[in-house]
Amino acid sequence: MARVLPKPRLLFWRCVDFPVVRRIRLLNAWRLTELIRAPLNERRRELIVENTRAGLEAARRQGRRGGLHWVMDDERRKQCEAMLRDTRNYPFVGNVIDALGIGRTAFCQHFPPGRIRELRPEHDRPAQPHAFIQFSFMRWRDCSFFLV
Repeated sequence: MARVLPKPRLLFWRCVDFPVVRRIRLLNAWRLTELIRAPLNERRRELIVENTRAGLEAARRQGRRGGLHWVMDDERRKQCEAMLRDTRNYPFVGNVIDALGIGRTAFCQHFPPGRIRELRPEHDRPAQPHAFIQFSFMRWRDCSFFLV
């Protein structure tokens, strides 16, 4: 049974009455709000991108460099390669990262594992003898012979 109303009205929480349309239940109301919000969210994203590009362009005009700064320039990259080749003073890659004062993510962006193996081929990790020992642990219920 449909009612004709001059304009939509809110009956109760998320239930709307439209002209010549029955009540819209919760899921349909959610779809309706998403249809209304989708273009607004899209416009908001466009404005964010537009303002970011305008800010970077304004920074370029003023002679400033906008955007993210790079932690590793060419000079620092060469220094890092020299430190990676020096396995006596820097036995682990973590020592190189700590000495340079950069993050692991920035280091891994410039030096993937294949490049590190090229720079220190003789410094493959030696086999640890304790890695080959098989440990056997006893559970408490296996120790019942001690309780006799």
